[in-house]
Amino acid sequence: MSATSAGGDKGNGVWALVRACLFLALLLSGIWWVLVDGDNGSWPLGAPAVALAVAVGVLAGHRAPTRWQLGGWLGFLPFFVVRSVLGAFDVARRVYHPKVDLTPAFFDYRIRLTTATAQVFFANAVSLLPGTLSAQLRGDQLVVHALDATQPVQRDLAILEERVARLFGQTASLAETSE
Repeated sequence: MSATSAGGDKGNGVWALVRACLFLALLLSGIWWVLVDGDNGSWPLGAPAVALAVAVGVLAGHRAPTRWQLGGWLGFLPFFVVRSVLGAFDVARRVYHPKVDLTPAFFDYRIRLTTATAQVFFANAVSLLPGTLSAQLRGDQLVVHALDATQPVQRDLAILEERVARLFGQTASLAETSE
């Protein structure tokens, strides 16, 4: 019985590795495709780059997230795209306005997400949205740099965190705002 059990565990490990490789390959291929504006002629360079990045990612121990929720993605992607576009317009407005209207500041934000993967994803998502940058992640504390402290940064971070929580299928209530 132990031989079967050990063989089953080994099989699960192989499938986990295959899933991780496929996930990373699809994710990185999508990123490549976006970066080259859908130019299919770039794949002679892109395919080896993606393969190398997958190999490095797997060797570094990265695994495919197994707890993402499809419904979470369906809610997160439109939210993220809309926020990115609005943020880009805000940055463009500030660049082309004769008087630059900036009030930069650092904020401490207590992350209520329960897994390290979700916390790191959240920190990276904060940095990808224009006007904010994750400066440091210490346990459940995220230091965020914002271009404009007069904006509701804490509220916006809480909204983003709620979306990330749904993405990872976390049911813990995030309704209260961070301090």
